[in-house]
Amino acid sequence: MIKRDSLTIKVIEQRAANETCICDICKKVIYKKSCVVSPELPKNLEQTSYWEVTTGHNDWGNDSGDSIEHFDICSPECLNKIMTDYIKRSNTNFNTEYIEIEHTRTSCYQKGE
Repeated sequence: MIKRDSLTIKVIEQRAANETCICDICKKVIYKKSCVVSPELPKNLEQTSYWEVTTGHNDWGNDSGDSIEHFDICSPECLNKIMTDYIKRSNTNFNTEYIEIEHTRTSCYQKGE
């Protein structure tokens, strides 16, 4: 006969609870949101929008993948700064630079200021 005693084991899990998105140009907070649904965390009730921008180049060589950069942008003024930099870099005879811009909406509990 095998007798087993029980033992209560408490499993603790750590997850990201909140997310803060900050503009990569002016460093202002774009939004704060809860990543999990929980009575202890604020509800994501407000809507906000921002731009997700990806830049890079397709030159030959091993650094094409390393050239990819992602930016979160809060305003048209900050987006204009990214566009101005892109135009300066890509205004050459041999140009493989690219830019992708996506206007994104998300729910959050606090919009940027």
